[in-house]
Amino acid sequence: MRHGLDVLVLFGRLASSSCPVCGGPLEYNPRTGRPGQWAHFIPNTIPNRKRYGKLIESQWNGIVVCGLRCNNAVQVSPKSRPLLADQVADMIRQKEKR
Repeated sequence: MRHGLDVLVLFGRLASSSCPVCGGPLEYNPRTGRPGQWAHFIPNTIPNRKRYGKLIESQWNGIVVCGLRCNNAVQVSPKSRPLLADQVADMIRQKEKR
């Protein structure tokens, strides 16, 4: 996660036509045929799937960003920031219950 970026603030933002991280335009993604790319807050890795289960696939576990640089900026690694990752996971679980 990029220094100074508050993923908890990003968590509540709605999708828009600009990147919520840098404010730039969403770049065209040829793989999906749409602008922007989906950036997981808790990355979709095998260890994270074992730890958090189906939570990784939640619609609340991410945000649409402009490109790879901003995608990397929003990821919260449970290895380096376990408390923040668990806090984000709790927020996702609360959203899923609603």
